[in-house]
Amino acid sequence: MKLFELLEQYEEIDEATGIGAIFLSPTAVVVGQAHGQPLQLSPQTLQKVQQIANQHGAWSEGNRGDERFTQGQINSYKGSWDDLFAQSVSGVPYPFLYTMMANVKENNTLQKIGAEPRLSIFNHLLSKQQVYSFFPNKKFSAETLQKFFEAISQGKYNFVQMAKQPATSLNIQNFISIGEKLMWPANWESYPNNAGKVAKQATDARDKWLAQQTKGAFIVGSGHLLQVSKLTNKPIVENLRAWFGKGKKGGAGGGGWDRYNTKGERIGKCGDSKPGEGKPKCLSKSRAAKLRAKGGKKAIAQAVNRKRRQDPNKNRRGPAKNVSNKYKK
Repeated sequence: MKLFELLEQYEEIDEATGIGAIFLSPTAVVVGQAHGQPLQLSPQTLQKVQQIANQHGAWSEGNRGDERFTQGQINSYKGSWDDLFAQSVSGVPYPFLYTMMANVKENNTLQKIGAEPRLSIFNHLLSKQQVYSFFPNKKFSAETLQKFFEAISQGKYNFVQMAKQPATSLNIQNFISIGEKLMWPANWESYPNNAGKVAKQATDARDKWLAQQTKGAFIVGSGHLLQVSKLTNKPIVENLRAWFGKGKKGGAGGGGWDRYNTKGERIGKCGDSKPGEGKPKCLSKSRAAKLRAKGGKKAIAQAVNRKRRQDPNKNRRGPAKNVSNKYKK
């Protein structure tokens, strides 16, 4: 399904999507991808990316799981850019243990870690480090794990002390869950907690490494693309916010797609929301017309409210969340 067909069905526009490409040089490009989706680039930009990839190689993120979604677009993958990055890092700096508490459900972390009540949580996590470590081919010490737990501890949550509990399934689940909630709260982008600040140290190092590359095509998550743009002061080619806010067609009032409020009223262009507004709901002229035909402004208002319930954080970065526009009477 093409990007705009998908958007018509679900409404996929967030205020800053990080979907597009940054050409660092004639021989290096960083491409933002919504995980689990094909690259959303125009034929012209995709051709430029493919030329760089064919000449200098392409690298995907993490465990390379997203490569299958870009089959036919990129056919010259050489591996994971995280593996290249890992080669540039000496040892295992403690901030990179944040992966223990990141995307826990998606990575099946708890299942992989398992339980061992005869050991403490600390010793069990140390023995199972390869299943969650950012550097699975490197071994970190007990001192590194201790330093990580000290760094993420905050207030009543002393992870050093908590890690002394027996490594039962329930204890490990609670331990990881508390860490994940502290690391990734609803306002995680402001990094209010120590755990988030530690994770940011690791992700910042990866972003800085990406920004320094001189050869190759690097396919990255959308959040990385936004940070590389900030670090290099280079524009994102085909940034969706710019297209839908300033495009030549698509909106009822000209330009890009339009923004609607909880009353079903058109209040502006997508990407131009005002301070204090809730999560934006952006619709093309045709999609708004279809909803209006089914239930008037009430149908559009229903779609806006559903979006705000299921995806409330206006400042959330990363891939857009699929929120259906289907009208229910």
